[in-house]
Amino acid sequence: MDKIAVLIFVESRYKVSRKRIKKVIESVIAKNEVTGPVEISVAVVGDRKMRELSKKYKGEDKTRNILSFHKRKASQLRCPTMF
Repeated sequence: MDKIAVLIFVESRYKVSRKRIKKVIESVIAKNEVTGPVEISVAVVGDRKMRELSKKYKGEDKTRNILSFHKRKASQLRCPTMF
């Protein structure tokens, strides 16, 4: 498997296991036979910050569980993909 870069930012008062997040990401990448170098950034934020991000990028004043962005569409960050 090629190089995997996992960047984890925690902006929450809750404890987060960075090792566990990285392990899960690496497992998913391996199971899906992803090739090539991979870079994944994960930001763990609270409700207030998630609401702010949702409003900025989705135009909706609400919290959500996941807000994701595809690197190839970096120029279109105002329209992120949401799972």
